[in-house]
Amino acid sequence: MDGKRRWLAGLASVALVVGAVFAITTLRTDGSKTVVAATSPDSEAPPSSTMTSVTTTEESPAPSTSTTSTTRGTTSPTTVPSTTSTTVTTGWAPPTVTKAAEQTDGDMVELPAGSVVFPFQAGRNVWEGTSNGVHIRVQVDQPSPRGGELVRFSVAISSDSPTCCDAILGYDGNFADQYGICPVGPGNSFQASWIYNSAGPVRFKVRSNDCKNGRYAALTGWLDVQPGKSDVQGPELPRFDRADPQIGPGAEDVTLQVGVRDPDGFITGITVDWGDGTAAQNYAGDPKPCRAIAPNRWPRGDYVSIPLETGPAGAPTHHYAAAGSYTVTVTAHSAACDGSQPQSGTTSRTWTIQ
Repeated sequence: MDGKRRWLAGLASVALVVGAVFAITTLRTDGSKTVVAATSPDSEAPPSSTMTSVTTTEESPAPSTSTTSTTRGTTSPTTVPSTTSTTVTTGWAPPTVTKAAEQTDGDMVELPAGSVVFPFQAGRNVWEGTSNGVHIRVQVDQPSPRGGELVRFSVAISSDSPTCCDAILGYDGNFADQYGICPVGPGNSFQASWIYNSAGPVRFKVRSNDCKNGRYAALTGWLDVQPGKSDVQGPELPRFDRADPQIGPGAEDVTLQVGVRDPDGFITGITVDWGDGTAAQNYAGDPKPCRAIAPNRWPRGDYVSIPLETGPAGAPTHHYAAAGSYTVTVTAHSAACDGSQPQSGTTSRTWTIQ
């Protein structure tokens, strides 16, 4: 009788242990593998700063029966995991996955079906997901930069393929750079810098190309650019390509044709001293907005052709009261995008009015 009791007690203990293990088993999706993790019944729930693995299969272009799982609770078993998944920090909005290719921007960076698309969320600085079997991670040094500030991108791309990969980074729907990372594998990464000159939400895109297999993958997210302009320009002074008079309609009437450039500044205007004792006259410079570029934050090289860009109304014109020889001095002014750090360059011409 005592032996039977001991045998029953031992069987009950085994059942309790097995039951406890199955009760706390959690399924996690890790790439293409399903990992079963068991924890102690006395363990505490992870803090809110832990990473949450999310498999976004309902948006996937290909059918999948995998389910969403987290590190906090128990979920149902899965069968075939999706090749597109993301890893997001608790508190950030999860992405969606495109069902069809998308190409709507001027940068010509097409997003293939299966791209990981993050919604706009102010303050976010890390975006990470797996698109069509290729894992992409993007981090920026400041998620809400001011206009004119340098934004540094760090991009890492990895996959199960050893073949060559080209990566394209589209910054704001208009400009893109291409980077070669070969072969594709853990740790393949590149850094890039960009300057945004307009305030508001701007979308960046990263697309990876597996050259051998023709496999494309992409990830896209948003930055929240605050108002601001670059406050520096380069050391080069404005210089003139031309400053030529055009006589007419009368013999004493002159229209000045000007071509002026600054390789690292923004041309804000010109001043003309007609050389006859009258007051100098000021004219507008480049009508286009100033655009600073990386890495120095200087204005992009600027060129202004007057009156070609300003129109006839913006061309310097003058009427001389008497015939004679006159020395005309033309000064071009440049500055940083915010108008600071002014510089100038000057040229002179002498002509005779009959």
